[in-house]
Amino acid sequence: MYLVFFYGMLHKSHLLSTSVRAFDPSQQLVRSDFHFFLRGALVTIRWSKTIQVRERVVHLPLPLIPNAPLCQVTAIRRAFYFVHNAPQNSQAFMWLDPTSFGFKIFTYFRTILHALSLPARDYACHSFRRGGASFAFRAGLPVEIIKILGHQMFSLKILRISWVS
Repeated sequence: MYLVFFYGMLHKSHLLSTSVRAFDPSQQLVRSDFHFFLRGALVTIRWSKTIQVRERVVHLPLPLIPNAPLCQVTAIRRAFYFVHNAPQNSQAFMWLDPTSFGFKIFTYFRTILHALSLPARDYACHSFRRGGASFAFRAGLPVEIIKILGHQMFSLKILRISWVS
């Protein structure tokens, strides 16, 4: 999930709700929003802070990085495999609770950090967005493209992505 935040430069509201009851499949990403291809994955985003009235759909390409320990596509595939029988309209990332054998969704970021015994005050989801943008800049991506990606106002035609097959 955090690799998707980082590489996709996403807001926490794309993947996390503030509580289990607050989960909204029309706003947070669900499993059916992820489409896998030979060279990567395509994430369909229908809502964000910049897309609130469904005036457009954004397709976020995530390339496969073969043999990379932090390949986001490999991580997403593995996460989906562990809960392969979860409904397609359920939260994109979840786990199977070993005591109840039911699916559990991730909620607010601080709750996850607390469960991992990490100090929540030292981390922020915005750090993933900022870190992803810094990483893209250091990798040589033009600033104009980083701004477009960061605002999620791009389309496949603008980026001329041809790896989806």
